[in-house]
Amino acid sequence: MATKKNETKTTAAQQNQENQAAQIEEQNQNAENQAAENVQSEQAQTEDSKNALVQNDEQAQNQPEPQKENEMQKKELIAFHELAAKYRLPSWQSAAVLKLLDKEDDAHLTENEFTAALEKLYNRKMGA
Repeated sequence: MATKKNETKTTAAQQNQENQAAQIEEQNQNAENQAAENVQSEQAQTEDSKNALVQNDEQAQNQPEPQKENEMQKKELIAFHELAAKYRLPSWQSAAVLKLLDKEDDAHLTENEFTAALEKLYNRKMGA
């Protein structure tokens, strides 16, 4: 009888070991599957971010740059009286800017020239 008990103990121990080995193997497989899924999701995310960057670049190329538009607008010649109205200059300041630029009342200027003349007028030495 002692041998049967020993045999049942050993077979139970073997089954227990086999079950533990099977559980460990299953955990390893689950870990491998999860790692593969993580890699796939990371690849999908990088592809999505690359696609988003490409779309942003395409949109940026299709839209004109605002700075270039501002530069183009500032290079256009505009009548002095329109610029004075835009900047809401009083008549005495308009006359001072015209005198400073040595221009007539019907002069046409770029907005850059006009703003530079205004700055010069505002920063002039006074009372001398």
